[in-house]
Amino acid sequence: MKNTSIAIIGASGFIGSSLFNFLNKQNSLSQIFGTYYLNKKNNKLTKLDAYSENNLKSFMIDKLPAFIIFASGLKNVDICEKKPRLALLNNVLPIILLTKLITRLKLNTKLLFISSDYVFSGNRGKYRENDLRNPTTFYGYTKKLAEEILENSQVDFKILRTSSVVGKKSKFVQWFLTQTKINSFSLYSNVYSSPTPIQLLNEGIFYLIQNYENISGDRLHLCGNYRMSRYKLGLKLLEVFKKKVKIRPDKVVNFNKILTPKDLSMMPSLFMNKVQKFTWEKYLALSLS
Repeated sequence: MKNTSIAIIGASGFIGSSLFNFLNKQNSLSQIFGTYYLNKKNNKLTKLDAYSENNLKSFMIDKLPAFIIFASGLKNVDICEKKPRLALLNNVLPIILLTKLITRLKLNTKLLFISSDYVFSGNRGKYRENDLRNPTTFYGYTKKLAEEILENSQVDFKILRTSSVVGKKSKFVQWFLTQTKINSFSLYSNVYSSPTPIQLLNEGIFYLIQNYENISGDRLHLCGNYRMSRYKLGLKLLEVFKKKVKIRPDKVVNFNKILTPKDLSMMPSLFMNKVQKFTWEKYLALSLS
């Protein structure tokens, strides 16, 4: 039987935990391993120090996964800016160790790295897979650096960039629901991304695993198919949650004073047309249910 075992490093985070639960429901996969470091949200997860070469080596020899999905890392843009060494430790070092071990141990493991729209500058938006990477934040720089390490390695890999992932446990949605308890609040109408319902991202990764050899390119965009402002996303969330609260459109006056790029919207990779079975709005509702 073909080995379809998958190890998700960072299965206690928002994206990793959702993906772990989703993939465990797919009968075509042989076994799903999930790891955590400090926050064990699921009794099925295995503790792993992904910053230790010896710990990673023992884990990989024991599990021999067909795929490793790296969903861990430090995603707080402000903290990455203030603590660059911590950002490098969390977002880059594990990729160095993984590529080194896969090569040295001669494993057939494929490495899927969940990256970000923050590798782009955000000056124009609608970015495609091979557009220039020119991040304006240190978080984006660590993602760019990890991508380059993969591209200069000898491992079989794919870079999975996504954008503003939305789900009921995402930090933005949790913040949004807190704000709806007051009469009104504001959201930027001139800051854009490609909001990605977590259900769509999960289905995209599952499709990629099933059709890995037939999907060309090492840089892939798994994201929503809308360029959308935060203000418009807020209006969509109001519809789903059936909240009668007023959202005021606000505008960033000087982007040089904030860490949020103006337009990080991306164009989804072509294979996502085969993945998306419903409208974006339907996926949003499913991701928030």
